[in-house]
Amino acid sequence: MDLPDELVVDILGRLRPRDVAVCRCVRKDWRTAVDLHGLLLLPVGPVRGLFVNYIYKWRNGFFSRVAPAQGSPSIDGGLRFLPGRPTNYRGVLDHSNGLLLYENALEMHVCNPATRRWAALPPPRVPPICLRQPLYRRRMYLLFDPTRTLHYDVLFLPDAPKKPNYVGTTLAEDQPGSSSSETHYEHEYNTTSSMEWPPYLYPVQVYSSSTGQWVDRIFVREGNVTGTMVDVWSDPTPPTSGFDAIRRHGVHWRGALYVHCRGDFVMRLSLVEEIYQVIKTPRLHVAEYSEEDDDAKTFGYLGKSNNGVYYTAIRGYQFQVWILREASGLHQAPEWEVKHQANLKLAFVRHYNKHKIGENSATWVLNPRDKVSEDREEHEWDSSDDSEDSVADMEEEEINNLEGYKKHYHYYGLDLLGYHPHKEIALLGNSFKGFAYYLDNSKLEYLGSLFPRFSLDIRPRAPMFESFIYTPCMDDLLPAHNDI
Repeated sequence: MDLPDELVVDILGRLRPRDVAVCRCVRKDWRTAVDLHGLLLLPVGPVRGLFVNYIYKWRNGFFSRVAPAQGSPSIDGGLRFLPGRPTNYRGVLDHSNGLLLYENALEMHVCNPATRRWAALPPPRVPPICLRQPLYRRRMYLLFDPTRTLHYDVLFLPDAPKKPNYVGTTLAEDQPGSSSSETHYEHEYNTTSSMEWPPYLYPVQVYSSSTGQWVDRIFVREGNVTGTMVDVWSDPTPPTSGFDAIRRHGVHWRGALYVHCRGDFVMRLSLVEEIYQVIKTPRLHVAEYSEEDDDAKTFGYLGKSNNGVYYTAIRGYQFQVWILREASGLHQAPEWEVKHQANLKLAFVRHYNKHKIGENSATWVLNPRDKVSEDREEHEWDSSDDSEDSVADMEEEEINNLEGYKKHYHYYGLDLLGYHPHKEIALLGNSFKGFAYYLDNSKLEYLGSLFPRFSLDIRPRAPMFESFIYTPCMDDLLPAHNDI
């Protein structure tokens, strides 16, 4: 006998989110009741920290508040609850609404640092050599939306074809085989370089925790915007599968996955309709150049806030942010709209001069201990704090006093660590230090040191971090291997 809809909603509303998610998978009418009445609409949790990967060292750390809010769940930022011993090849691959995709040597896990629950992730179908050198994992993205279901998906995207290598350049023209090698190279290059990328039919492997299997899905390109392999190869950043590659972030926004791809474009994959769009990235406009800007490279970052999908370009201390406006009646295709632009060099000059005389106090710490000192107050995001540095309030002559600044920087430029999910705040890294930059009034706030205990090779003029804003979630369907 079917129960009245009102009674079904009342019963489901009394269950824990974990149990509601299970009931949602039992019957179609129960799924409709859960979705229609928002019974799984869990609010996004507060920012508890950043999971940081140190490029070139294959290590990770957890950068968080010295004193979390009272009543907040205990977070195991070191992920000590996972099986196996930590190796020298480990790091966070992705984060989605409280769940992490984590690698440790040859193993991968999806885990929840708040509940200490985890599940092993089997590898997708890749050539055997890739299993020994698992750089392919940088093309994996975790999707977890507890407002719809407590199951999660992992997407594995294909890699672009590599540029052909010509190995016959050392042969003399009169030596046998020189002309054939050159002809073969030219044929291979011309054939591959003219290929569309991404292709019209884009194959993606998808793992679902509800089935425990990888399946093949084909996404069909929508729109006329596309590129060729020449566009990908001309991108100065290393290939995704290279040892020195920087992970290209993906963000999940309103049922679609946005991935920053090599070749100066963002791919928008609609998971329900199985279509995708190519969105060209905007170009950084630098209003003021300095000697350092001449040598600095431009780095692009994809992120999101509660307002939508952001693209950020950084060149030295030039900082520019765009927000993506989706296609509507006025715009037939998605468009980037400038949201913020600033030169942050003066703000960092003031910070390092203040740091020299001890005026900065850290409110965040790297790899905090479980027990927090009771005399430390909880850190609050306050853009009205007059003690913080504002780019707009600075005098031009401050740029001449660089003594303290020069003594503390390791490389020229910034890393974007991420955006606050609820507030207009960009989290930045510089000289192995963390900062909060308020977009609404251009104030810069020092958070704390990101320098780890293990040694690092300083590589100037390049990003040093891959980072993931962490917001905890206490509900999931991961197996409980530990008592908490």
